Amino acid sequence: MRGGLAVAVVHLLGEDGLADLADRPDVPGLVDELVRRMGVEVFPRWAQVDLELGGVAVAAGEKVLLRLEAANHDPARSGPHLGFGRGPHHCLGAALARVELTAALTALSRRAPHLRLAVPVAEIPWHRGEVDAGPLALPVRP
Repeated sequence: MRGGLAVAVVHLLGEDGLADLADRPDVPGLVDELVRRMGVEVFPRWAQVDLELGGVAVAAGEKVLLRLEAANHDPARSGPHLGFGRGPHHCLGAALARVELTAALTALSRRAPHLRLAVPVAEIPWHRGEVDAGPLALPVRP
């Protein structure tokens, strides 16, 4: 995900979760949770048969847009998050992305443990593309 580090920082600073991050033994688990929350990719698929999804009729051949963030927050779904895809569509760089996010967030926590958002989360300017999203700017204060 483009801008994944910035999105992770928004989540952490919005929850005051940066201060003790470097000392936590579960940073890789936290990174996976952040990736689960970040799943904003949209996957177009076409219905093979007439069906009903969430009370909406979908005719065979119609395009349906699937959002990972919805699947990652579905209480009926079990298994690992889909933030890096799954099966043949699993991200080849997933392991590297996890290492990079872990290292970057740990370093940021050590160097700027008291970093805070300078504006409310709702005021952060956001890019919302068709396949990804992220902050255009991240106003922070020490």
